[in-house]
Amino acid sequence: MKLKIIGRTYTVEEVDGDLLNNLNVDGLCMPHEGRIVLAKGMSKELKRESLIHEICHAMWDQMGLSHGKLKEERVVDAFGKGFSAFIADNEKSILHTVFGR
Repeated sequence: MKLKIIGRTYTVEEVDGDLLNNLNVDGLCMPHEGRIVLAKGMSKELKRESLIHEICHAMWDQMGLSHGKLKEERVVDAFGKGFSAFIADNEKSILHTVFGR
């Protein structure tokens, strides 16, 4: 699946969970590659939570927030705008993948 996250297209794929178990994670965002990987075999709820978590990492990177100290309000504002744009750009994919519609 492809998702547009703040102007950049990311490929989301499920991989054998053993590949991520060594890192003790259910998902991984690789912003420089434009990839998000999720472990196969997760429950629907954990898959949704992991996908949103990795999307937040992608937004963090796309907005350049990893540079310097940040105040909470700036982070909340940035993620609010970023998540709103993400939903607008991916409404059909979200409904299908996350909610099974």
